[in-house]
Amino acid sequence: MAAKLLIFTCIAGSVLFSSIISSAEARSVAREPLNKEGSGSGSNIGGGNNGARSMVITTDDPIGIMRNSLSVASQFADKNGSHKESIGILIAGVESALRSEKIVEFSHFRNSLERGLEIIEKLDARNNAMTSKKSSEIYFYLKNYFQVTMDSIGIVLERAGQVYSANSLEFGKAFLNSLNSQLNFITSFLITEQYYPQGPSRAVLLISEVSMRGVLSEMETSPWISTLNSPMTELKLFLNETLGPYNLGNREVFEDDRAAIINVANKVKSLVEIMKLSNN
Repeated sequence: MAAKLLIFTCIAGSVLFSSIISSAEARSVAREPLNKEGSGSGSNIGGGNNGARSMVITTDDPIGIMRNSLSVASQFADKNGSHKESIGILIAGVESALRSEKIVEFSHFRNSLERGLEIIEKLDARNNAMTSKKSSEIYFYLKNYFQVTMDSIGIVLERAGQVYSANSLEFGKAFLNSLNSQLNFITSFLITEQYYPQGPSRAVLLISEVSMRGVLSEMETSPWISTLNSPMTELKLFLNETLGPYNLGNREVFEDDRAAIINVANKVKSLVEIMKLSNN
């Protein structure tokens, strides 16, 4: 069964992804340059503009709330150059989504949103005194994290879970796609192709750890745990013995942040490849 799952994933993995995305009318992730700075006003980060916040909470569907918050935050960033306001809108959106009565129906999506809150705290994203440059960086990270979360987990994986049983081949395929999307978030939005950080190295390493631990948690609680044993063991070892200790201050693990970032990027690529080829 494991071999059949992974062969099917490699050959036809995009079919289900595309069909569910199309049916849900999902937006593709919009990548923007990180160095685009705004001159936003010093708003109360986390509350956001009251009018904008009311535009976000127009539904009790957690996926709809996040879709609205991403859209409204993007409008504020594009039209007003206000990244602080946009951060506040995203924070209000994720907190509202997690308070929704319907969030219990979306366990994978809920877990990913909770990891988003962890990223918010680690980046001190509620700090009203942050500079324009820092607010631009944080908005870039949060926007892309929550967009990937909504597209790959909220829309594709959760919708697949409504159609297929958790141990079905079809759901397993969607599940592997979601894991790869979460890992590829790191090499798409946090680390460049030349292995340089998109923004401050410390922020990139902290977000990478939260994202990778989220993938590990999804693996450990999946019906496909036996199929994912190899990448799961490798990921757990990397987090517990290298990246985790380094982020806690152990400088014996890596020579410097540059070395740590290179190792993170290589590990992500290795894990994605293992999940594609572990049927051999």
